Amino acid sequence: MQQDLREMLYNPNDDDIFIEGEGFDGEDLSGLDAIKAEFKYVHFVNCQFDGCNFDKTSFYECSFKQCVFTRCRFNDSYFRNAVISGSKLDAALFAGSHIKDCKITDSFFRYANFTKTVFERPQISGCDFTQAAMTEIKLVKPSFDADIFSGADFFKTMLKGVDMSLCEIDGIVVSDTGLELKGLKVSAVQAVELAKIMGIKIVG
Repeated sequence: MQQDLREMLYNPNDDDIFIEGEGFDGEDLSGLDAIKAEFKYVHFVNCQFDGCNFDKTSFYECSFKQCVFTRCRFNDSYFRNAVISGSKLDAALFAGSHIKDCKITDSFFRYANFTKTVFERPQISGCDFTQAAMTEIKLVKPSFDADIFSGADFFKTMLKGVDMSLCEIDGIVVSDTGLELKGLKVSAVQAVELAKIMGIKIVG
């Protein structure tokens, strides 16, 4: 199946690439060049991706389960009704992407770059975004549950109305004014940690 996917992505005439209804299980799909390709109802299980380029690629109703991505790019990509579960995407590049109505569970995005990405109604649970770049992202009705954002950079990301009370947010980075934190829903313990970030000393 690996060779078949490469053949599908081969595009010497710069034509539109549309791949639908395919499944890949246990494949090494490293080095793929899928720029501007469109995937629909395509499912990947236990696949390895190394050095792949998915910039400006669209994924509709696709799933990635137990997959590992190394040195992969998804800049300006589009995900809709996609599922990512049990996967590793550490240091992946998602800048300028749009993630809409997706379910993302038990996956790793440590050091990933989501700068200026739009998250629209995502359901994200059990994921690790440690030290990820979440700068200038737009959050529309997100659902976060038991996610780790330790040391993540939320500079210029407005968190008003976002509930992170069940997440780890120690050491997150915001602007000096802390404007990003206005209206953020947190637990009492988290509020103490955020106060330290803002230089507030709690006494008594």
